[in-house]
Amino acid sequence: MRIDTHHPILSLVVPFFDEEESVQQVCEELRQVFSIEGDLTWELIMVNDGSKDSTPQLIDELANRYDNFRALHLRPNIGQSAALEAGFEVALGEFIATLDGDCVRSFYAQS
Repeated sequence: MRIDTHHPILSLVVPFFDEEESVQQVCEELRQVFSIEGDLTWELIMVNDGSKDSTPQLIDELANRYDNFRALHLRPNIGQSAALEAGFEVALGEFIATLDGDCVRSFYAQS
């Protein structure tokens, strides 16, 4: 099934800064969760906020792998609030949700 990336209902905006250890896990888990609901069209906007590690390359790989994943690269690092705003500006969804790029790592650290 091809996902309608031109008119998604939901845009997920996730800023990442030096998150090479979690970026793939966060994005894959989001894909799994949101793919369960077959009628929901959605996009994931991965905002690289000036990372100096391999985060930019990992984000590009994910964007190339999945039609509804989009990469946005910012330079230099401008901070989480500004990175979220940049993601909002390119979001196509009727609704926008945000998530921290390190949320999975923080969750597992507390377990």
